[in-house]
Amino acid sequence: MQQPVNAQYSIFIGPNVKFEGSIFTPTSANIEGEVVGKVEAKDLLIGKTGQVTGDVTADRIHVHGQLGQEVSCSSHLVIHESGQLSGTVLYATLEIMRGGKLEGSLLQIEEAPTSDGNL
Repeated sequence: MQQPVNAQYSIFIGPNVKFEGSIFTPTSANIEGEVVGKVEAKDLLIGKTGQVTGDVTADRIHVHGQLGQEVSCSSHLVIHESGQLSGTVLYATLEIMRGGKLEGSLLQIEEAPTSDGNL
């Protein structure tokens, strides 16, 4: 009998896993390993052991690990205490927790409305 799938994240890259290429998900992605390439998701969570290098586009991004290169976040970008972000960043709202690191160029954009009508 097939076990039910936890649909909280439609993509999960586990610790010690390296993925090179493009990822697209209409829902959420949780990156605990290493991704080199393009990532598009509605919600992106980069865990403490996660590393993403490439072009990233998402509505909401939470960075606990490392994120770099070209980042576009149409709603809310949070860099947590252990998070590091470097590169060119387009964002609507930005939150940096104490200890979070940010290096690069920033451009604030107008926040896009969400599909459910909430911001």
